[in-house]
Amino acid sequence: MEYKIAAFDFDGTLRAGSQPQINPYVVKTLKQLQKAGIPVVVATGRSFGGLSPKLLGGFRPDYYVCANGSQVLDSKGSPLYTRQMTPEEMYALVDFSEDYELPLGFTFTDAYYIYVGYETMRDFYSNVTGSGDLCRDGENMDHHLVEMPYGAFTLMPVEYSRRFVEKYPHLDLQFFYYSDLAADIVHKDTNKAKGLEFLLNRLGLD
Repeated sequence: MEYKIAAFDFDGTLRAGSQPQINPYVVKTLKQLQKAGIPVVVATGRSFGGLSPKLLGGFRPDYYVCANGSQVLDSKGSPLYTRQMTPEEMYALVDFSEDYELPLGFTFTDAYYIYVGYETMRDFYSNVTGSGDLCRDGENMDHHLVEMPYGAFTLMPVEYSRRFVEKYPHLDLQFFYYSDLAADIVHKDTNKAKGLEFLLNRLGLD
């Protein structure tokens, strides 16, 4: 079989557990793929800003599918496709999270801004990823005036996400749960597979 592209998830795949960076052996293998002419894609729920050169162990992918498919970028970080949240979606999530005192953050280009429950979310993120450095205290709720986010994330029991969907069915937001409480939030037509599909189409691959 002739491989035309190779795509990998990041957390728990390229980077094991809470390791501070990709294992050097994995980096070597990824570079061997590139030398063989096979473009390497990192597809992740992280934002592009959440994939530092140090975290990648010095490896530079050919393409990135970030923020659960809301950002597709080339090797230099130049956007090929983006999908940002609307003010209505943002405000609905903030209002709901404040009403029930549920931690809520948003994925922006440079960092993750926590609008509700900063310390709780920062501590959770530190335990999961090994570092909370990318979490910013956004409880003044003004970073969306600079740019709109590419997605959101929460610590919300499933029954509350169902309540949200019932209250705001027209928003078409979906919750991707990766633990009992933790979920990423994006549009229903957005995910890493869709982002990868866009990239393949752009590259002329089926």
